[in-house]
Amino acid sequence: MKKSIRQVFLAFVLIMVLLSGCSLSSTPVPPALTFTLLPPTFPPPPVPTATQQPPAATPNPKSALYVLSQKGVVTRVSLTGETKNILDGASEYGFQFLEHNIYVCDPNHSEILVYDPDGNLLRTVSVPSNVNFIEFTALPDGSFALLSNTDDKVYFIDSTGNLLSTANILDNPDSQWQSLTAIVVGNRLILSEDGQKHVLAFDLDTYKMSIFKDLEGLPDGWLGDITYADGVFYLTTSNTIYKFTDNSDPITVAFLPKEAITGIVILDGFAYVSVNVTGEIYKVNITDGTISVVATGLDSPNNLVLGE
Repeated sequence: MKKSIRQVFLAFVLIMVLLSGCSLSSTPVPPALTFTLLPPTFPPPPVPTATQQPPAATPNPKSALYVLSQKGVVTRVSLTGETKNILDGASEYGFQFLEHNIYVCDPNHSEILVYDPDGNLLRTVSVPSNVNFIEFTALPDGSFALLSNTDDKVYFIDSTGNLLSTANILDNPDSQWQSLTAIVVGNRLILSEDGQKHVLAFDLDTYKMSIFKDLEGLPDGWLGDITYADGVFYLTTSNTIYKFTDNSDPITVAFLPKEAITGIVILDGFAYVSVNVTGEIYKVNITDGTISVVATGLDSPNNLVLGE
């Protein structure tokens, strides 16, 4: 009897356990106990916002004008008229600013002197002793074109002063000591003038000369400085600025109130022009020809270049 009751009791307990297991398996698991495995993530790169601007580029040095006086003094002139003497002891002729350097001649024209914009001498280039020249143009490859108005020739020398070639400005030199200035445009040296109111072109590969512009029809007595910007040539005479292209005739940009223009450069829609006898630099709007004065009191500027 005891055995039978015990068996019944055990059977009852087993039934209760089974019933409890079924109940647990059917009870939903609370949401807080559920887990989802996600793939690992990495922080995305930062996205620039309106307040996260990239660093500004370092501005280029401001453009400035440089004039060479009849006493061989180079003066820096800001675009607002402030002046500062940079160096002295140079020749009054021969002046250029190229690749951040100032080029002048020594008084005897036996050397070309190269300075930095602060007037520190960087190097010298000896000129062949048998070459007589008044002006020069530094060429992009480091060579030079030496311009002679007594021999009516252009002497081409390399960066160390060795003679490369000679080209005639006139086949028969005359006694006229014309104004000479030359610029590089493409693969040509454009020269003003030959003494007969012709602008010449010299091929820098062959050194062959040709007449680029016949300006005998201009009313002015002589041609002066020449420069180039945005496909247009600008040429001065004693008191007039002209402009023309390869395929067009010259038209007048402006008449200056004073004569003896000695240099012209173009910057941002304006021509800056030096006048020798008055020691002034004028600013000329190349669109409408209006004129203002940038600087006064300069010591007989013989040439004008654009630098920085």
